Order: sequence, then structure tokens, then C-alpha cells
Amino acid sequence: MTILRINSKIFYQVSLILSLSLLFYIAHYPEVNAQENVDLNNIIVRVYNGGADQKNIASETALYYMFEWMGANTDWINAEDILNGGLENINLLAMPAISPYSINSESTSAGGQIYEVRSMIQEFIRGGGAYFGIYGGHYFEWSGYDLFDIRLTFPNPNVSTSEEIKEISINTALSTPFLSKYNDTMSMLSWNPGYFKSFGETNFITIATYPENDLPAMVCFHSGLGRVFISSPHPEHEENNERDGTTFYDYLDDPETEWEFLRSITKWLVSKNDIIIFWSTTIVFGGFLTISILYIVLKKRQ
Repeated sequence: MTILRINSKIFYQVSLILSLSLLFYIAHYPEVNAQENVDLNNIIVRVYNGGADQKNIASETALYYMFEWMGANTDWINAEDILNGGLENINLLAMPAISPYSINSESTSAGGQIYEVRSMIQEFIRGGGAYFGIYGGHYFEWSGYDLFDIRLTFPNPNVSTSEEIKEISINTALSTPFLSKYNDTMSMLSWNPGYFKSFGETNFITIATYPENDLPAMVCFHSGLGRVFISSPHPEHEENNERDGTTFYDYLDDPETEWEFLRSITKWLVSKNDIIIFWSTTIVFGGFLTISILYIVLKKRQ
């Protein structure tokens, strides 16, 4: 009987390369496919409706028409709805740039408190829900009621605070969310823009940056089983098109639409599958045989 003896060092190196290649394949391609194959006609979106500020009203209106254009089951939600279980059985909560004072007042009027609304939103996301926040969707940070440990930060070095259409650099190298089909830059509405910074343990993916300083203008991240997208610019507005349902910023000239770009991000937010690689190991048996094992868990997000 002939025993084939293999150099264990070479076999280990080859095995390691194959393991890493398989790891990349598993972690990358299912994510892209999951995003691209999402049918937005099957998702339920609720856009927060509150506050009397005209900029806020214009933002929430544009968000509503944008998600309706995507084909989603779109409706309004407010603090009272959330306190009464309105986040149950929905897929995505969209938050326009609304003052914390408005949310606090609306929560109190509904017989609750702003921290209760915040906690219910956090539980919704951690349980597998999606969150789409404009101008950071960060205003729960008022009075210590942080929604996330990633926050919009000011001042933003070398970036104009004017209300204007400005160029934003898109991270097209990303595979999750999958954005390689878009241009490297997009023009979108901005006023008093901030940049995102983590003040805790949460790591974020930078979707877009400011050309002036390369600081994050749009980010996304995981929170529990859920996913979050927050943006300082206002890509929800269609300044050259009436389909956003508002004329508030029609005096500005934006040569392009960002809705298709936001559709891809929304698909990523509500994608069902997360492939998680916990660890990999290589077992060597006396220089004769090498076996590589990948431990993989597929999480289903409902």
C-alpha cells in the first residue's frame, strides 16, 4: 500500500488560500444577490409625520412620494402610533429631519415620553427592522436621548453651510450596499451639513463623503438584526421634478435624480439574508491531510 505523503507546510498554505477565497465568495456574493433581488412591492414603509417646520414637511412629503414611487406600501406614522404599537408588522421606518422638540411635544400629547418612542424605535431596529434617516435622523440625541452612538457632528471643516446643491462623492467600491453601478459623484441638496462620527462601539460603512474633507456624509450600519442608513444631505428631494410632491426647493437646479441610488440602499436595508462567518480553522493530520472548516450561520431577518 502506497501512502502519499504531502508537505504539511505547503498544504497548509494552499488550504488557507482556498479557505480565504471561499470566505470572500460566501460573504460577498449572497449579499449582493440578496440586495439586487429584493422586491420592494412587498415591503411596508412608514414615514414619520410630525412638526410644523416647512423644511421638515417638505422632507417628509418627498420621502413619502419617493417610497411610493419605489412601489412600497407607504403610509404615515407619528409618535402616538409608535406608542400604540405602530412599528409592529412594518419593514422600514423613515425619519425626516424633525426637531426633537416636536417629537417630545407629540410624545407628551399622546400620553407618553420621548424616551419611550426612542426605545420602541431601537427595539424595532434591533429586532430586524430597517431605519432610513434624513439629516442624520439623529435628533433623538437631544437631551441625552441618543438613538445611535453614531452622530452627526459639527462644524464640518471647509464645507459650506449654505442651502445649495453640492457635489457628494459616492463610495462605488462598496459591495454591501452594492453601489458600483452609480457615478463617483452626485449632486444633491444640502444645508448646514454635518459629518458622521462614532462615539461608541458601532462601526459604520461610509456610503458618501464630502469632497472638501473626505468626511462621511452618508453612512449605514447594522444594529442588532436590523440595518440603518442615515444621511446629512437631502437626496429625497427632486428639485427639477414635481414627483416629490413638494415645490419647496424647486428654485434650486439639480441636474440629476438620486431616487434610483436610494432605491438600491433601501433594497440593502430590507434584504433578508445576512451571511455571518463566525470563524474558520484548519486541521492538519500528521502531514498527510489538511481539512479546512468554515463555520457559517445564515440569519433570516423577518
